[in-house]
Amino acid sequence: MGSRTFLLFIVCLAIISFLFLSAACFADSNHWPLFAFEASAAKAQEKLDNTTNNHSVYKLQDEQGQPVFPSSVIRSKNDLFFLGPQCLWWCLGAKTQADGGDILILRQIDPPPVGALSVSWQEANDFVYLPQRQSIAILDKSGDLFEYSLLGAVDKRWRVLRANGSTLGPPDPEYIAACEMNDNICLLDPERNQIWLQTQSSYNLQSLLPGVLAWKLRAGDTSVTDATAIGYLNGQVYVLRKSGLLSKYGVKYGARQGKYHGHFCCPEGQVYFKRPLRIRPSRLYLSADDYIYIVERENNRVLKIGIKQPKCSSFVFPGDCDLRSLVAAGDGFWIINGDNFAYKGKNTEEGLSTRLNPRGLDKRLQDLILPITGQSLPGHPGVYPGARRLYRFGVHAGLDLFNQPGAKVHVMTGTPVRAACAGQIVRTDLAFKDMNYSTYNRVIKECFVAHQTSAKNEDLLRGCQVWIDSGNGLLTKYAHLCRVNSKLRIGTNVRQGETIGYVGVSGTGENLPGRARAPHLHFEIWLDGKYLGYGLNLAETMALYEDIFAYKRK
Repeated sequence: MGSRTFLLFIVCLAIISFLFLSAACFADSNHWPLFAFEASAAKAQEKLDNTTNNHSVYKLQDEQGQPVFPSSVIRSKNDLFFLGPQCLWWCLGAKTQADGGDILILRQIDPPPVGALSVSWQEANDFVYLPQRQSIAILDKSGDLFEYSLLGAVDKRWRVLRANGSTLGPPDPEYIAACEMNDNICLLDPERNQIWLQTQSSYNLQSLLPGVLAWKLRAGDTSVTDATAIGYLNGQVYVLRKSGLLSKYGVKYGARQGKYHGHFCCPEGQVYFKRPLRIRPSRLYLSADDYIYIVERENNRVLKIGIKQPKCSSFVFPGDCDLRSLVAAGDGFWIINGDNFAYKGKNTEEGLSTRLNPRGLDKRLQDLILPITGQSLPGHPGVYPGARRLYRFGVHAGLDLFNQPGAKVHVMTGTPVRAACAGQIVRTDLAFKDMNYSTYNRVIKECFVAHQTSAKNEDLLRGCQVWIDSGNGLLTKYAHLCRVNSKLRIGTNVRQGETIGYVGVSGTGENLPGRARAPHLHFEIWLDGKYLGYGLNLAETMALYEDIFAYKRK
């Protein structure tokens, strides 16, 4: 065979092989893009893992070149997934732009369109990777669980793992964080003092703790009522508390107290480590190499704790950061910092006495005061923005101000409400008429059928309101009032501290005969079209409100 004939034979063979492989790929078109991505991501991850000798930073951008500000990140084998309030992002690898900058391009994965599933994703709160199922589970702020398959058909990748519902009686469960446990999902619920387990084989949740409600707790009872985050590693569940204490629970299977057979948690004490004086934990991460990482968003710091040898060190970041979730890599970790993905290695560890650079507060929020004189911030996560509202299958957008222990003012119907900031009145319900039985029941039924609250119904459920526009993207809303200041008109300018209305129960259904109870103020802060707390978990939201109001009790 001549050299030309042989070369032609090789070329033909290559073309036939290509066509055969292409046909095979398209015959199984649900899998070939994932395979291609894994190869790309593997190279990207190798680069990430090997970059451990200095503090490297990648910009996070979508495929149109716009910055992405995710809240969480997880690793799926060699892939990276990022979570935002309204979608997932799929990491396609590190891309070097023409100007030499390092960028991670993220492909957006939208949730299923409204009506495609029995319930709709409202606002994401947390997510976990399920390795055996090759899927990602997303917990939204209303308490619904969704699953995204990495291997399923394109049009069948989304499904509802569990739709939340109010079946246990008050208080409703409040799932504030999640973690993976042997391909199952653990949900942290401080509201009902419980850790729940969602298994592959059961739609219903299993309780892992006795679940003694907060007002029934006695000395010696297991309590997670002050918990903010949860993690699982090597047969133990770790619970992070607001104080910075870290508790651990062994997971066992069998009978508990002769009444229950299944998984349950047994207290195994605390993880003892030297805690810094001003710890403000917001997120928890456990690495396979037996390290615990605690993210402190407000302190711009990450703590690293050894599980086998509980020595604690810190990584201090500059004051203009926005630290969120992280993943371990090499001898350090990669962490979301706004629209950046930044690396910190072992050589950058610092002592606990290193001076902090606390996170700065948006200038528009620096001078706000609480709208009820003499009140302090509640310590109860269920009344903060981002909490679930199961009676209407929605998400709370404001702060509820009831009576607080030690407060100078007793909150009741008619308690004056003052302007938290100066501005112009853009809504005042002077001639407000509350819902009757028929209207209220219709609204709640509509929420039940839709498994969410429409904007129209949410406005009805706020009741009598006053809105103040302070300019520069800052808007405050005051709801559930019994009446407003009769002098207010749209366009009126009000001073900070001026009385704008009076506490009531309007819009809550408590105004109906025989049901008047629990008067309180529902107070919302909106920045640039989003409620304050949007995209944050409850620990981050509570810390932000503390920074705004902790020392403004006058």
